[in-house]
Amino acid sequence: MPPSKEIKWKDLGFDFKATARLAQGTAAIVATLLAFLDTIALIPTATDLTSLLIDFIGLWISALILWYVSFQIIIHTLGLVLGSIKISDQGLKLGHFGHLIGWDKIAAIAVEPQPLFSKACRLKPDVLRLTVFERRKNKLASYDLPSFFYTQAKFKELVELICRQIANLKPDTLNAFVFNETNKDLKRAYAAKGRQRLLIICVIAIGLVFVMGRKTTVNYLYNSGNHCYHAGNYLGAKNFYEKALQIDPVFTFAWAGLAATEFHLNDFPAAAENWRKALFLKPDFVEPKVGLAYLLIQEGKLPEAKELLNRALRRDPRNSAALLNLADINLKTGNSIEALRIARFVLTFEPNNPLAADVLAKARNVRSNLKP
Repeated sequence: MPPSKEIKWKDLGFDFKATARLAQGTAAIVATLLAFLDTIALIPTATDLTSLLIDFIGLWISALILWYVSFQIIIHTLGLVLGSIKISDQGLKLGHFGHLIGWDKIAAIAVEPQPLFSKACRLKPDVLRLTVFERRKNKLASYDLPSFFYTQAKFKELVELICRQIANLKPDTLNAFVFNETNKDLKRAYAAKGRQRLLIICVIAIGLVFVMGRKTTVNYLYNSGNHCYHAGNYLGAKNFYEKALQIDPVFTFAWAGLAATEFHLNDFPAAAENWRKALFLKPDFVEPKVGLAYLLIQEGKLPEAKELLNRALRRDPRNSAALLNLADINLKTGNSIEALRIARFVLTFEPNNPLAADVLAKARNVRSNLKP
């Protein structure tokens, strides 16, 4: 059927207020889920229920703000990339990458409310889903357009315009199935679209459970390892770190934690190897550089240790462990003046550091022995 009249209508692009409402509605759900999972991971290091609740609130607020801002940026970037819905006398074009769907090629449209999604995200009025069925040779293709990206008035105008063009009528309600022909292909396409939506929901749900559950498990094991480590239970800490790495072999902090426990267990070759793995995954990681440099100093590999310490200090100039190891190298190489300066510098921000006081005493002793 040809158009009922000439169309003069602006492009339909994403509406900022509409996407802001969507971001706000989804933020509470996402923030609650993320904060809950992250709080579970913090249980091993929590001292009491009150501290755990405070952690949950802090994580929830952070996730809420991050999701709201990120979602808005992503959606509007997506809107710019995909482009707006364009309507002309010839038909309908769904964005920059969509082809022109001629009015005579639209076999039907379905407009259906989404009450569960609307209630979960507290969106009013209810979200609608417009499905356009296009006739393509021997089959029907379908396209979904949710209303939550647009103002309700503009979305309603779009639906009414399409109905007028394909069936020369105006629907009484925005909950309708409008078609200009009936056939088995249309029924099959509608049923197939429903199965496709269900499959996508299941895949997303399974993916979220797997990814987020895996992340929570890894963080729980890692925090359990930290708890054991700080309690002096190095064998227990090693066990937890190794379990975390079995699930996530590229978890840098677990490699560093494992190396630290092996150092305390006097397994220095394993500690050095795992600190190197941590640095391979995260080259700017300070703690593995310091730990590895200490082992290199004991082996007499002072130039390599010094290079590691200088790189660590470029990242963290007030790292007392790196500074004192560097002072130790200077003492071993006869540069007592530099060792003295470093020790004094550490004592300016850590006045009770016993290692700094010990290095300072050694440097002073060397200086006094050098005097005639």
